[in-house]
This record gives sequence, C-alpha cells and structure tokens, in this order.
Amino acid sequence: MQITVCGAGGFGTAVAHVLSKRRDHRVTLFGRDPKIIGTIREKRENRKYLPGLTLSSHFRATTDPEEALTSADIALLAIPSDDMGRFLLNNRSLFTDEHIVISLAKGLEQQTSSRPTQVICEVLKRAPENDRVGVLAGPSFATDLVKGSATLLTIAMPSIKRARELQRILFVNGCLRPNAWNDVVGVEICSALKNIYALGSGIVQGSGAGPSTWASYLGAVGKEMPYLVGEFGGKRETFFRCYAGFADLILTCTSDQSRNKRFGFEIGQGRTVEQAKHRIQSTVEGLHTLQSVHGFVKLYGLHAPIISEIHSVVYKDKSVTQAVQDLMELPLAIE
Repeated sequence: MQITVCGAGGFGTAVAHVLSKRRDHRVTLFGRDPKIIGTIREKRENRKYLPGLTLSSHFRATTDPEEALTSADIALLAIPSDDMGRFLLNNRSLFTDEHIVISLAKGLEQQTSSRPTQVICEVLKRAPENDRVGVLAGPSFATDLVKGSATLLTIAMPSIKRARELQRILFVNGCLRPNAWNDVVGVEICSALKNIYALGSGIVQGSGAGPSTWASYLGAVGKEMPYLVGEFGGKRETFFRCYAGFADLILTCTSDQSRNKRFGFEIGQGRTVEQAKHRIQSTVEGLHTLQSVHGFVKLYGLHAPIISEIHSVVYKDKSVTQAVQDLMELPLAIE
C-alpha cells in the first residue's frame, strides 16, 4: 500500500513515521519547506516541529507534489483547515477519482465554515458522502506518536465497510489502533469543537479558579458538546463512542501540550488576544473555529451558553468571573 502524508508539520511527520513501521506500506511525506524536508532526509529529524526526536528511516520525504501523489493509493492531508482548499486547488490535477483522501485537520475553514471533507469534495469535484473521502482524528500529540505511545484514533468514512478496510490498513501494532465509524460529520465537528472548549479550559485555569470549578466546567462541556454535534448534523453518540469525541476533548482540555489550552490560559491571566498569540507563537485552531461556531449558534438560536461565554471572554473582554457567574445563574429548567 502506497500512502502519502501531505504536510510536514509535527502531526504529519509523526503520522508518516508511525505508518512507515508497517513494512507492507510505502510511505512518503510531502512538505513545501525545503529546509524541513532536507533535514528529515539527511538527519531523520524535523527540527522545527519535533526537535530532538529521531524519525524512522523507512519513509521518503519530498518537496515535489507530483512525486508524492502520482503513485499514492491513500493521501492523508495533515494541512490546516484554512490552507486545505488552496493546497487542493494547486494540486488538483494530481488527484484521481481512485485516490482515497483522508483529512487529518481539526477545525473549520474560516471564510466558509466548511468542514475539511466538504472542502475536499468541493475542490476535487466529488459528490458529498463520497466513500473515498474521510477523516482520521482522536487524542494524539505528535511527540507521543513519534515516541511510540499507544494511541487510539477514529477513522470515519461514509461507508462503514470502507472504514473497516482503512482500519486494518492504518493499524500499527503497539502504536496506533483506529476504530471504524461512519459519521464523518460528527467526527469532524467533535475535532473542531474540542479546540474551542480547550480555550475555555485554559481560561478557567488561568483565572485561578479551583479544581472544583474546572471539573464542573468539563462536566458541563460533556453535555453541551454532543448536543452541538447533533445540531451540526452529526450523531450525538459519536461523542461517546469514538475516540475523536470524549477522549480527544479530555486530552485537549487537560494537557499543557495543547496550544488551545495554553492560549486560553493566557487569556485567563488577563492578556489580550494579540498578547496571547505572541506568547504562544503557533496556530490556535480554536480561535477561528470559535467565530464560526458562535455565528452558527446565534443564527439558529441554539442553547450553547458555554460557547457564548467563551466568545464573550475572548472577543468582548468579559471578565471570567462574570462569565462563570452568568453560567451559574442560568435557569434551572434549562438543564
């Protein structure tokens, strides 16, 4: 099986590293930065995103998209949501209808609020619910994957039969075990929402609130998030039955490796959005997604008070104390 991972950031590099442990796979990593790709080739290290970690010698690295995609059976797109459409447009001629295209992105396109698989189908002119377009997601940090930590992910395709085929292809003994699911919408929405709630988790911690408040916040999120998954067109059960739901939420909301949580912590400490961005120095997916989801909630009159309060704290300078108080004073009948 020939597998190409597009995107030589931390996660894309880590996925290529893990999949190359399967000797029946031929894995290629595509990246645009000649310096990153050159160092991976020569030193087996991604010094920009995964410094100090030695990468497998069993995958190729290239800056040539034609070399990477022409012979691939599966293309895994480890590309930020906002860059996905541009990448596909620039390389559309290299994709055929036979390619299985799987998104690794966690977020929504900022301008259109489209999910990554929607962007893939639109640009590659494939019908919605095409059974060769899906998503791989779940609780995973790039450094853990490279270190060989046992990781459970979800592979979601419109066809459960196709998902089970890919489950076997992507399984790497001792390292990577995906479960198969057929709710692409639900998995993508879970992956997007958890970044917003991680912002809120960081805000709560950064404000100095005690562990009881933090745990209460996570409990309330566990009620609101599956509700929103359903309102976006996914299955509510996806939150509970897939690793891309509850498990990924817990990882992103509790680990200091989470950029979104660290950003929220800076906001909770009283810093502005620009000050927090400067301190994080990395993409914070939850910021863009927050705008999109908050707009959706307002447009359809949905009851998502946590989303609304996070938006008010981040973009309207509302105090964390007041936001918590307003949540505590919601009518009891709502719950």
